[in-house]
Amino acid sequence: MPELVHIAKVTKRFGDVTAVDAVDLTIEENEFFALLGPSGCGKTTLLRILAGFEDPDEGQVLLGGRDLVGVRPYDRPVNMMFQSYALFPHLTVWQNIAYGLVEERLPKREIEQRVGEVIAKVGLEGLESRKPHQISGGQKQRVALARAIVKRPRVLLLDEPLAALDKKIRADMQLELKRLQHEVGITFVVVTHDQEEAMSMADRVAVMNQGRILQVADPITLYERPADYFVAQFIGEMNFIAGEVRDGRFFSPELEGVPAPDADAGPVWLALRPEKIVLRESPGATPVELEGRVETTTFFGSLTHCYVRLPGREEPVVVTAPGPRTFQPGATVWMTWRPEDAVLLPR
Repeated sequence: MPELVHIAKVTKRFGDVTAVDAVDLTIEENEFFALLGPSGCGKTTLLRILAGFEDPDEGQVLLGGRDLVGVRPYDRPVNMMFQSYALFPHLTVWQNIAYGLVEERLPKREIEQRVGEVIAKVGLEGLESRKPHQISGGQKQRVALARAIVKRPRVLLLDEPLAALDKKIRADMQLELKRLQHEVGITFVVVTHDQEEAMSMADRVAVMNQGRILQVADPITLYERPADYFVAQFIGEMNFIAGEVRDGRFFSPELEGVPAPDADAGPVWLALRPEKIVLRESPGATPVELEGRVETTTFFGSLTHCYVRLPGREEPVVVTAPGPRTFQPGATVWMTWRPEDAVLLPR
């Protein structure tokens, strides 16, 4: 897909605090892109710079090759959907959606056509005459989305769009936003601190921390091959074993000589997802094997989490097994995994 947005060396400071630190980022046409990170990492500031509510101290914001720095928010082909939805309580659903077009003084027939089209796309038929207090939280979100896309922006910015919804509705709306984004053909840029939300919706995700972007990748790559320790522990659950690489092999107090042919020599973390580990009740002839003791198990319907204590290690190793498992607390088990399933990260 062609490049649509290019953020080039953008920096934003608030007094002594650098909220966005020399960020370089490219977002493609018709892409669902997520900015993911903990509170205070700079993701919302970067979104506000895209929207025009903040100007960068340094750098460029290009949209279709046009530099937007200094361009007022309402003169940009960009629209923003806020977490609070900001619906007008005294207006109907139809009037809320049409508001921006009315302000632009478009012909009445065009307004009616565009509002009717977007109401059908987001599934609000039959609710046109209701006020915001007469519809559900999920329906309010659809109204806010419809009001944003009816103006046909090239980029739609969404700031924590699902934070106000309960868990079940949030899961449904994640799928709905993804479907709508493909249907309306607009580039979506969403800010969230919820890694599950970002991973389920976005084509690509940028992980931010302390004003910097640490990795940009599709969700599978982020999960399977994180770039550093922060990304690895922020995306999903991960076990870490501290050690070092010598002569193409990984060594630690727990492990001796695990193959690591592509890793540079020096101190590293061996990072391993819980589902990559296999638990056995007896030792076997495998390249990697660790003996431990089951501390506790928790059952989650389709999965069982086993917490295994290793000698001399403070944190238990988390192992995820499909379905119910019968390992009892205190039982001796052997953990094994394929060396290629572990990721070695700089330490």
